Amino acid sequence: MEELNIAYTGITQATSDLDCHDGDLSLSHNIILQNGAMRPVILPDAEFTMGSGELLIYVHSLSGYKNYLYVGNGVLKAFRIEDGDREDYVFSYSLGSGVEIKQVQSIGNTVIVLASDGIHYFLFKDNNYKYLGNKMPEVGISWGLVGSEKESDEINVDFSTNKIDFNTFPSGTVVAIPAESSEQIYNQLIGTINKMFSDERDKGCFVHPFFVRYAYNTVSGYTMQSPPVLMLPNTRRCPGIQIFNRTEESGGGVLKSFKATILFNSASLYYRADEAAIALLEDWSDIIMGVDVFVSDPIQEFVDQPEGWALSYGESTGGSVLTNYDFGGGYMSTDGGNLFAYTGSPVSVTIPAVFPPRIGDKGFAEKAKNASVFWKVKSIPLSELEESGTLAIDGNVLQNLGVQETLADDYCSHDVISGGSAFVYNSRLNLSNIARKPFVPPVEQLVTYLNAEARAAVQKTYSYKVTVFINNGLNTVKAESQVSTLGDLAWWVYYPNPNAFRMIIEREDSSGAKQWADLNLTEHTGLNGAYYYTRGYIGFSSTQPSLPAGTSDLILEPNKIYTSEVGNPFYFPLGGINTIGTGEIVGISSTTRALSQGQFGQFPLLVFATDGIWAMEVSDTGLYSAKQPISRDVCSNPASITQIDGAIIFVSDKGVMLVDGSRVELISAELDGPSFDILTVNGLSGILQKEGLLEDLGGMVQAKAFFQQCRVAYDYPNARLIFFQRGKMYAYVYSLLARAWATITSDLQSAVADYPGCYVQLPGGGVLDISQKQDFDSQKTVNAFLLTRPLKLGDDALKTVNAVINRGNFLPVSGAVILFASSDGQEYIPIGSAVGRRLSRLQGSPWRYFRVAVTMDMGGRDSLSATSVYFTRKWRNKPR
Repeated sequence: MEELNIAYTGITQATSDLDCHDGDLSLSHNIILQNGAMRPVILPDAEFTMGSGELLIYVHSLSGYKNYLYVGNGVLKAFRIEDGDREDYVFSYSLGSGVEIKQVQSIGNTVIVLASDGIHYFLFKDNNYKYLGNKMPEVGISWGLVGSEKESDEINVDFSTNKIDFNTFPSGTVVAIPAESSEQIYNQLIGTINKMFSDERDKGCFVHPFFVRYAYNTVSGYTMQSPPVLMLPNTRRCPGIQIFNRTEESGGGVLKSFKATILFNSASLYYRADEAAIALLEDWSDIIMGVDVFVSDPIQEFVDQPEGWALSYGESTGGSVLTNYDFGGGYMSTDGGNLFAYTGSPVSVTIPAVFPPRIGDKGFAEKAKNASVFWKVKSIPLSELEESGTLAIDGNVLQNLGVQETLADDYCSHDVISGGSAFVYNSRLNLSNIARKPFVPPVEQLVTYLNAEARAAVQKTYSYKVTVFINNGLNTVKAESQVSTLGDLAWWVYYPNPNAFRMIIEREDSSGAKQWADLNLTEHTGLNGAYYYTRGYIGFSSTQPSLPAGTSDLILEPNKIYTSEVGNPFYFPLGGINTIGTGEIVGISSTTRALSQGQFGQFPLLVFATDGIWAMEVSDTGLYSAKQPISRDVCSNPASITQIDGAIIFVSDKGVMLVDGSRVELISAELDGPSFDILTVNGLSGILQKEGLLEDLGGMVQAKAFFQQCRVAYDYPNARLIFFQRGKMYAYVYSLLARAWATITSDLQSAVADYPGCYVQLPGGGVLDISQKQDFDSQKTVNAFLLTRPLKLGDDALKTVNAVINRGNFLPVSGAVILFASSDGQEYIPIGSAVGRRLSRLQGSPWRYFRVAVTMDMGGRDSLSATSVYFTRKWRNKPR
């Protein structure tokens, strides 16, 4: 008689029944290899209980509190545990019909819910949660100008160098002045001109056209930069110079001296903001410190030079002078009232005038189109932001504009962003597989605020709607604004997306008549946007434009990652946008293990995409710069991506994979084979039925198929992974230390990580914290069952088993042993069973293959070390 001591490993399916090792298991239920022996998998008691229909989705932990977020009947709620009792917060947020929550993350006291309808932000403040929306609120500032005309005292101008006889020119003709005479006028007027300009800057006022925009000043930088709006205090010649009391050379016609006054408009910035949005900003005071206002360098049409001055001069029959001098024409309110429209009279004045040199319409257009640097001129704290008002700007700031803080441009920060997955690393929110719904500001935020028509006898306003078309590479995206009320639209429109190529503005008057402006947009050379420019008014037609077919509402960026600033999950700077490969990103996680020797932590963020796994490097700014592929394995179950201690678990078509640094390993290779069929072992179904395990083990599917739909819970202190499916009565357990597989009775509904903790919820509402070191002194028991794969006991010769003895730390009368035998390795029949640890006095015919089944109620102290099998071979060469 021979003896063989069999130490058990875990469930295997990869090798055939004839090649498997003695000790491999077909079933290992509620029992797993741990510390060199088979020990029971005993889950702890429930920490607390959820109500009917409530599902725990996130644990929000910070120093001083731990809150539990859950969904019940389509409503998001939260509670805390105080002295062992559950205390619900007043907070509740109703999800939309059919909306599913995909992920929940948090940064500080801000909770980010990634749902099927986009991102939702919640702030925990004053001992309650408050819904913030899906992005920062739009304060919606529109800009106007409030000012008046400025006129200098009369200036005596000596024009003695003049040799031009104006009698030779028709009345009202503009005549270029020779260089010497031009310089004489310049020298006498330029001092007053520059002083007047400087005096207005000292008052914080604007004379020349400029662009204005604003941005939220947040704890981590500027965001939500508004479109630049062209402001026009003066739109014609500035300054205007009028001539009076002229003296002529004897005989007339040659001007020798005159008196002049210098004219121009001067204006302060006026703003209008959304009152409701101002109220919402109170909830953002932890993030947004205020609204900062920025302006461009002034676009000065006047050229400060001695050359190029001209005169309009001539005597009419009535003794007055007629000229088409085009001074004035700014877009502003000149009376301090509520009317903002075209000011001045650009048609004619009945006086002669001096024409300073100017850059011309083409020069102005070039400067306007290329303006891209914006200087801060005003900070408005949230507490001082009003619905409307005139902006008081420090004159010293305007005088020294070039030394002020500049505004970096953003990238579509007004869009509503959603993502396929989210991950927080180093207090930064990383969103992947981006979908953006473009935001189109109402027209009053795109142009100078004009609530009246220019040059109209009866002033009226219109309803405007803006539609923008964006080229997304593969398709065209269409986005629309809200309807707003305004008068005329002038000169300049900008949309903050460089891929926007067309804008249609629909205008409707009070009678319902509609007109349209169809504008072709040009990509801006210095900003992340596109613009339309015209000198004067945007023209409208009664012909309705045709629209492109097959447009989309969303900009899809499946291979992009947006990384927020530190501590600010609302702000995604342009430098934090990365493109990964050419596929679709399905998930993000991190590991700080080295990819190679000497590179510890260099590539902490791993991106799982349909074209492989990519590693991202942290740059000096804390954002991510370089990326490189480390594996072509593709995650087929994004819900399985789980961060463990120094590694990441995910499921691919191969099975369960483990990423450790640059090494990607298949850890479920042992399960890569045909599933075990309990019907091949006669009587096994009855045994499982008697033990109450048939429902658990009778409905098992192929392991690989199970993993494609599973979720993962990480049991940190016991170094185990639990793979479960909602609706299945069993789950797979993997021991990271023993590298062994088992199953457990499980009907887990969800797993919520709270590293190093992990909460799992049962159907009845009980929530377990599985991240507790197993109590080996626990009196709690589970029904453990194992079944070996075929035992060859050395070879496939015929043999008779005489006895089977289980060895380990358990009561001698615990459980039962059942022995199955087979001659062909295909069908097994029971040949003996016994209660307790010993099965002996076996008689009968010899068999080639055997299976041992062990069942027992095991507590924390119990363990099964090995099984001793005593057998006798049937010798074929025995002499007769």
